[in-house]
Amino acid sequence: MKRVTPKLLCWCAALLLGGALSAQNEPAAPEPPPRLEAFTLSDQFERAHSIAFPRERPLLLTVADRKGAAQVHGWVAPMRERFGARLDQTGVADVSKVPGFLRSRVRAGFREEYTHPVLLDWQGRVCRAVKAERGQATVLLVTRTGEIVFRAGGAVAPDVLERLSRAVEETLAAPSKTEPAAPAVPPSAPAAGGD
Repeated sequence: MKRVTPKLLCWCAALLLGGALSAQNEPAAPEPPPRLEAFTLSDQFERAHSIAFPRERPLLLTVADRKGAAQVHGWVAPMRERFGARLDQTGVADVSKVPGFLRSRVRAGFREEYTHPVLLDWQGRVCRAVKAERGQATVLLVTRTGEIVFRAGGAVAPDVLERLSRAVEETLAAPSKTEPAAPAVPPSAPAAGGD
């Protein structure tokens, strides 16, 4: 059996330590922003709304259950006043805890209270996907391409509202990134699934 010399041990330790230090000093690649996946939900008027990307304008998405609904107005009213039609706004209600036999009554309650569409998430899929907090509003700013670039929750605070406003301005100023156009189908080629 060969004997390990102290010189060899020092050399191996230096290699291991050097590798660990160089890996530690290398800047980690920045994580890409989380994305909002496309979804379709119906509102209280039983009209389907699809949220998909890319889109023409950034999206302010608010998600709340019954308790958090009171906080939503404090977020959306200043954004609507400041940005108007340059920013899409959509509200999602977490109604996943409502039993099936009460859904029509809940839908009617939304129709009485809100004249604008509120998307009703009966299954809770969107609420889970965005990790909405129970008992408070969840506010997301989503770029034209679906990246979530701002997230806040709870009652509005002036400093957080100002950060959201700055994020909206930056998002609006950013050039639109659109997906590459699909290749054109020659007129003589039959359409997919056609007769």
